[in-house]
Amino acid sequence: MGDSIALQGSDVGCTANQVSVALLWEARKATAENLTRFVQVEDSAGNVRGSVDGAPRGGSMPTVLWEQGDAIRDAVIITPQSPLAPGRYVVRVGFYTADSSRLPTPQGDSIAVGSCVVGGSPALADLGQPVNAHFAGGITLLGEQLVQPVAAGQPATLTLTWRSDAYVSSNPTIFVHVVDTAGTTLAQGDAPPAVPMSLWNPGEVITSSHSLSLPAGIP
Repeated sequence: MGDSIALQGSDVGCTANQVSVALLWEARKATAENLTRFVQVEDSAGNVRGSVDGAPRGGSMPTVLWEQGDAIRDAVIITPQSPLAPGRYVVRVGFYTADSSRLPTPQGDSIAVGSCVVGGSPALADLGQPVNAHFAGGITLLGEQLVQPVAAGQPATLTLTWRSDAYVSSNPTIFVHVVDTAGTTLAQGDAPPAVPMSLWNPGEVITSSHSLSLPAGIP
């Protein structure tokens, strides 16, 4: 994170009322600034359901004490704002400065360090239109469903149901394009899934939602 801190390991566990997170940080170099570490849990829609901000290790290891090469073990317990409903949750971590500017990471301004399921595996939702298309890397598109009919000038939401057939080492973006018979793109809804693919477990079923808006005036 930035050029001063690296995350070397993590572990996540959760129940409906508590999310436990273990982290292992490495100081790449000393820093003269007291950075604030944040740990937050998000639901499948990306809503933050609980967070803990502060110096690592319960406040006892502020970053100004870190020296190059130090390994800092950090443990956080998050109490959600309300009990977590059955489903999949993702934990993201990062650091921010005194003016609330977050340090950059390879994933943006935070890193997804793990995920967990409350109440067992989520039930397989209605697939809509079956697809059963296999992608390289161990991902299968099981089905697709439009939440509302597509009409020119009106927004529409496409829900895709995926199955992970193997562990995925990368975090690709899912792209959805609407094209005409000439191959011209009329609308697109590109977005990464709410749960990064590198956190999908083999056999798990995950949905992603994509907003589309066709231009007005097309037939």
